[in-house]
Amino acid sequence: MDSDTRRRVYLLAAVADLHPETARAALEGKPMSRKTRDALRAARANVSTVRDELGAVLDRLTANETASTAGAASSASMPSGAAALA
Repeated sequence: MDSDTRRRVYLLAAVADLHPETARAALEGKPMSRKTRDALRAARANVSTVRDELGAVLDRLTANETASTAGAASSASMPSGAAALA
């Protein structure tokens, strides 16, 4: 299985809460149970929620990195040791 197919399998498995083998079979167009079909329909309905959550997580990470970088920059400009006491 190539890396693009593997990525698609695991993405589908995660979003639809399926076993990776079930997700692979679905991507290959093999027959599936009603339960699997229902899981895929529910996943499709939740795609916008997943996108929003992912965006929120990435925004938080960016904000944290920006704050860390700003904190490190202000710490670097502060004198330390004997120079700070002089």
